[in-house]
Amino acid sequence: MPWILPVARDGVDGLRQTGGITRQDDWIVQADVREPGRVLGHPETRRLVDFTEPVALLVVGVLLLVSDEDRPGELVATYRERLAPGSLLAISHIADEHAAPGVRAEVARLVDACAAADEYVHVRTHEEVLARFEGTRLVEPGLVFLPDWRPDSPAERESAARPLGYGGVAEVG
Repeated sequence: MPWILPVARDGVDGLRQTGGITRQDDWIVQADVREPGRVLGHPETRRLVDFTEPVALLVVGVLLLVSDEDRPGELVATYRERLAPGSLLAISHIADEHAAPGVRAEVARLVDACAAADEYVHVRTHEEVLARFEGTRLVEPGLVFLPDWRPDSPAERESAARPLGYGGVAEVG
């Protein structure tokens, strides 16, 4: 059975309460994802993840909380460099560059509301998200709007929310 090793700065209890962890034998590394040395060197990471074998690194719903000052590209590169050839890197990110003006205004209100609560959301462009895959080979369909990544139904592609995020998966060489 594959292991899921979430990294959470808010601790184990919060993840258990929200259903982010469901088995007693799952482990959580309580650390800040912006500290890759601490995450990768954590005893549970070293015990559960064999970085000489292919693994999947899921950077999903994470980078939107990492400021440019925290150098998200270097952060992803640090984690990616530990991955064995054949590993997969999945990234998703909020975006609004192709959204209708009203939807963009809603995203701006979301960003402002989060900032008022001392949680900062960083909206990025396709080009900025694509740069996080440097040194990998994107698998089809590439970095696309989230509903375009293997959609469950054609209706997903017609939603006004369609351009609000990018997602992609890449193979590490």
